[in-house]
Amino acid sequence: MPQLTPQQSPHRFLGHLRRHVVAYGALLGVLALSPVPSMAAELVTTGDIANGAVTQPKLAADSVVGGKIVNESVTGVDIKNGTIAAADVAPLQWHNFTLINGWTNANGALRPPAWAIDGHGIIHLRGAVKDGSTTSFARLPAAVRPSTYVYVATSLAAAKPGRIVIDPTGYLQADYDDVFQDAIDFTTLDGVAWAK
Repeated sequence: MPQLTPQQSPHRFLGHLRRHVVAYGALLGVLALSPVPSMAAELVTTGDIANGAVTQPKLAADSVVGGKIVNESVTGVDIKNGTIAAADVAPLQWHNFTLINGWTNANGALRPPAWAIDGHGIIHLRGAVKDGSTTSFARLPAAVRPSTYVYVATSLAAAKPGRIVIDPTGYLQADYDDVFQDAIDFTTLDGVAWAK
C-alpha cells in the first residue's frame, strides 16, 4: 500500500492515522494489565527476581563491577566454595618500619617489622621487635595514623600478655603487664590490626 501524506488526501490520511492510534491505544491497555513486573522506569527490583534466577551465563561480560555492588551486600555465604582463588585477592603491600630507640628485628633478616593497609582500610602489622630502650619502636606515616589512641593485644616474651599502643602522632609502643623486660626480650606484631 502506498504511503499517504496529508497533502495527497487529507481525509484518507486522517482515517488511516485514527486506525493506528486506536490499535496503539489497545496495545498499551493490554500491556498495562499485563502481570509482567513494572518496567515503567526500566527498573527491576530484587523483589522481581526469584532466588537463583541470576546466574553467571545470564550476565553480560564485565557488567558486575565493584561500583555496582553495595558495601557488605556480598558475604561469605553468597560466594560458591572454590570460586575465589588467591590470585583473585590483591596482596597486601608491606612497608618496612624504620625502627627507633634501639629496637631491632627479632626475626633477624627474615620477615622485617612492617605495616600494610587492605582494601577495607584495616591496618595490619607483621614481624617482631626486641631490644628497645623505650616503649616506642616505630612511627606510622601520617596517612595511616589513627585519630585517637588504639590498643591491640599482643604477645611478649614467654607468651606473656602485652599490647601495641598506637597514638595519634603515629608512634607505636610495646606495652607490658609485668615488667618492661618482657617487651624488650620479644614483642610480636603478627596479627595486630585495627580499622583506620
